[in-house]
Amino acid sequence: MSDFLTSKFFLVGRLILAIGLTAAGALAFLPAPTHLLWMVALGVTEWGHWLTLLALTLLILGGFGISRSGTFSATGLAGALLCLVAACFTVTPVLRGVLIARELHSQLEHSFGMAEADRIDDAARKATPLVLSNLFKGVDVPAIQPTSVIYRKDESQELSLDLYQPSSQRGSGQRVGVLIVHGGGWQSGNSREFAALNRDLAGRGYLVAAINYRLAPQYKFPDALEDVRQAIAYLRTHAADLGLDGDRLVLLGRSAGGQLALLAGYAGDPAVRG
Repeated sequence: MSDFLTSKFFLVGRLILAIGLTAAGALAFLPAPTHLLWMVALGVTEWGHWLTLLALTLLILGGFGISRSGTFSATGLAGALLCLVAACFTVTPVLRGVLIARELHSQLEHSFGMAEADRIDDAARKATPLVLSNLFKGVDVPAIQPTSVIYRKDESQELSLDLYQPSSQRGSGQRVGVLIVHGGGWQSGNSREFAALNRDLAGRGYLVAAINYRLAPQYKFPDALEDVRQAIAYLRTHAADLGLDGDRLVLLGRSAGGQLALLAGYAGDPAVRG
């Protein structure tokens, strides 16, 4: 096995992989020049920790290109250095996440107030926002089943949202609401995209509403944005029935959903806190 790991075949193959990993990793912080590379960049930012693990594994397996007999390989050294660079590039999304996690609790308290802590169970409130090991092994989420309700209806179609009600009954008062907007390039996806995240948030004491919205190319902008605004209006109108504080909402979206959430958030609705 050791002979294979120092063979020209392995070292050249590792070099090629390292070049690809380095190029892909650069897209985590550099603008993607084409649509295809933009799609690659999305994958790198969401799954870069696995690419980091791959780069480090290749580095460990092949070393720095020096065999047991002391023979030096320029190909091996170049591959090793590029593996290091690739690991540094692909881990940048995680590092940014760590920095955000450090300020998350204080930002949430500033936006929603300290009183919400009384309605979230101790384990969830004290949990670290980002645990590196969970990126690889996942997290356990409560078995909260959503309820589907219609929030918009016209002559052509009905639009639904999935409500995830908090399982904990700690404290009194109304819950902070989290409106989830799925991704999919504005033309695909549905409200079940983040089912595990939705259950996790509901388990932490938030009322979660994951929406479906009108998709391109059948529907044009700003139809999807209007649907997000309509979902906000629905939650505020039915806040008392849902046990929701209609004046404390946060929008959360991925990819196209993130863009829609930002557009809706910057519209100036005082109920949207973030």
